[in-house]
Amino acid sequence: MELVSAIVGPVVNLLTVHITQKLSYLTSSTEHVKRMKNRMQFLEGQSADIEEHMKENNVNNRKIPARVPGWLEDVKKIKEEVDKISSTDIGCFNVKKKYLAGRNALRLLQDDDKTRVIALCGMGGVGKTTLMKQLKEAAHDNKMFNWIVVVVIGNTPNLLAIQKAIAVQTGEALTETDETLMATCLSKRFEVFSDRKERSLEEEARDFFCQIAGISAEHDRDLYRIGCDIVKKCGCLPLAIKIIAANVKYEKKRSVWKHTLKCSKKNNDVLEIVDMSYKNLEREEDKAIFLLCGLFPEDSNIPIEDLTRYAWGLKLLEQVSTMEDARESTETSVSNLKNKYLLMDGDSDDNECVKLHDLVLAFVVSTVSKGGGDGCWIIHHDDFSKWSEDVTMSQSCKRISLACNEVLSFANSGITILPSTFENLKKLRLLDVTGCYNLAIDNGVLKSLVKLEELYMIPYDKKACSFTDNNCSELVECSKNLSALEFEFIGNNAHMKNMSYEKLKRFKLSVGCYFSEVRDKLHTSKVVTHSYLNSLKLNTNKEELFKSKISELFKNTDALYLKVNGMNTLEDVDVESPLPAPGIEDASPKLEKLFVSDMENLKEIWPPQFSISNLCLLKELTVEGCGSIVVLFSMDFGEIEHLTSSLRSIKLKRCDCLVKLFTCNPFPFLNNLQELNVESCGSIQVLFNADLGRAGKSEEQVCSSRLRSIGVWGCDSLMNLLPSNPMPLFNHLEELEVRMCASIKVIFDIDMGCVGELDKVSSRLRSISLGELGKLREVWKIKDAGNNLSHGFEAVESIFVQDCERFDKLITPATTNIDMRALTEVSIIRCGGESERNIELAESNRDQEV
Repeated sequence: MELVSAIVGPVVNLLTVHITQKLSYLTSSTEHVKRMKNRMQFLEGQSADIEEHMKENNVNNRKIPARVPGWLEDVKKIKEEVDKISSTDIGCFNVKKKYLAGRNALRLLQDDDKTRVIALCGMGGVGKTTLMKQLKEAAHDNKMFNWIVVVVIGNTPNLLAIQKAIAVQTGEALTETDETLMATCLSKRFEVFSDRKERSLEEEARDFFCQIAGISAEHDRDLYRIGCDIVKKCGCLPLAIKIIAANVKYEKKRSVWKHTLKCSKKNNDVLEIVDMSYKNLEREEDKAIFLLCGLFPEDSNIPIEDLTRYAWGLKLLEQVSTMEDARESTETSVSNLKNKYLLMDGDSDDNECVKLHDLVLAFVVSTVSKGGGDGCWIIHHDDFSKWSEDVTMSQSCKRISLACNEVLSFANSGITILPSTFENLKKLRLLDVTGCYNLAIDNGVLKSLVKLEELYMIPYDKKACSFTDNNCSELVECSKNLSALEFEFIGNNAHMKNMSYEKLKRFKLSVGCYFSEVRDKLHTSKVVTHSYLNSLKLNTNKEELFKSKISELFKNTDALYLKVNGMNTLEDVDVESPLPAPGIEDASPKLEKLFVSDMENLKEIWPPQFSISNLCLLKELTVEGCGSIVVLFSMDFGEIEHLTSSLRSIKLKRCDCLVKLFTCNPFPFLNNLQELNVESCGSIQVLFNADLGRAGKSEEQVCSSRLRSIGVWGCDSLMNLLPSNPMPLFNHLEELEVRMCASIKVIFDIDMGCVGELDKVSSRLRSISLGELGKLREVWKIKDAGNNLSHGFEAVESIFVQDCERFDKLITPATTNIDMRALTEVSIIRCGGESERNIELAESNRDQEV
């Protein structure tokens, strides 16, 4: 009997596994089909996003990866197979059909579950870990995997420790102490275990190197082979590859490449590679700026302006005679160092900054500073014990103190007086007292600074410097030589007569107001030590503005704030400039930010005489209290379809006569617009008065709209919020908020005859918030929907309706089916009509299976 059991047992077990698998096709058919459909929905969303990126790349003449078209074709084939599998309930007596549906669905799911590898390569501190955390959260939220394992590889990987970490996070801990045994145990736990593919990694590293170095096997086989050998010696380390590839990028001599190969040591010694790149720097100024960056703490943002000032003070720059020359030289060095990957972009929004990779900083601190013989000292920021170890330290300090006679900064220091002893600073070229409040300056100080080129005096929190009449007269005299000035002409300091702006290249000036009064409106939340946007903030009248001659700076202004009484057009700001002759560059402003406030006589924002090309540079537009503007933009966008605006934000408030924003379809010219806010504009009747879906060629381009949020408040005459085909606006739109608009009856009044092919609709609209809309009756009103499922609202997560007394229904007609699979919250508060039934209707839309 035991013998029979020994023979039959394994056979029964084998057959049981096989039969169980086959039965699962039948018993779990509905579950398999449902999972397959959910996966297909996710895949279609990914495909739509990639097709959108392809369109953007085509418009901007960017390269499209060769594998993308093939992948999209594969998605279409998968969809065809999925569509063949019935998603409706199959009766339990139709065994064959139910079995085939379950088997085919499971097969597609298993094909989709094939292991994929994603490698994130980049320098330390650029956000790889943060991105991985976000990927983990996304994978977890979408329930993409049974296990999501996080392990730290480190610089010297410990395979056994990694295996133990994987074991703990995927079940019970394993006690094996041998790597091979541990791998065997883990392989039993997983259905698929993928070893790292070294060959694939090397191929990626070679491509990475060739991309930076600008070579290929087809164009120069010899250089390509040498490059492959260099990659091997770099150990495929991205930082090492970047630096060494940048060093040979424009060099076509084989001897140079061979020399580089010989100098590249094995075991990817990055410090040696950094040292080689440093020695290959051609400009001595580049080396000096590079070493100067080592003075800043690890992972800090290094303002380029600080580098300029330190370099000037330490006499590190050659052949420069002015601060402006020094700034250009420093920026050139920074650009060269970034091209060599010795510096990288900073992540600060306040200033233009750079950063050092931690390994590059280690090279500067541990290697270069050991010499110290040339007067250059770099101290590790965690160890100040070396300050007294060398006599030359005191000599360096003396040199610094003398050099500061040319560059002197008390920014944000709290100093309250510049005494008469400052008259001795005859060589001073830059003085910075930014952020100092109630500052007093002794008479004669400014007059004595005969070589002063740059003066920064924006105070903190509306506490202007206390200028005397003598101070004002001395400032007028200084202004003749200034190339940079930051100052508030207000109160006792409002004397602008005879000021000279002829040499100014950098400026931050306010007239009749404190700079901080409009700081938030120009998106600068604090006092910074250096301005990189030339800014004018003018709160005055037209006559005083012309007398001051500050309008001479208009053409070089980046951010303009205007509150000028009596001004009819922006042309009035610069009445001194004649109209340009044919073929001559026009005198219209090249603004990035424009804020116009309380100018009752202003009739248009961008006069016809101004260049449309310069309008393309504008990024932020805010208009408040301008009661004479009827149309915001009156130009014909169809005539300039070859141009694309950089405008990202439009904010309108208290423009009582404004009837419309545009006279025609603003797209594709405004495709980069991300934020649109309209508040307290009582006469506006429509936001988008054109049918965006019937524009022929423009229809394809309008689908690139990047509008992310629309907010409308207190616009009682507004009746049509969106066009009859709003779908082209939904590609990136995430938030819609409408409040206190007395005439709106419906939010989405959609004519399905205008929408076109539904399978091309891609939506990201997540939040709909409505309040105090006295005539609102429904959110959706769909025409000619038939029995088809209406798309475009798959991403909607929340609907909020409050204080709408006539509100009756979410959707009409009631038989309309709208795909709202992501909907999780519906809140209808203090509204008339059928609130509870609408909530149930929303829930049924959310739960319906597509």
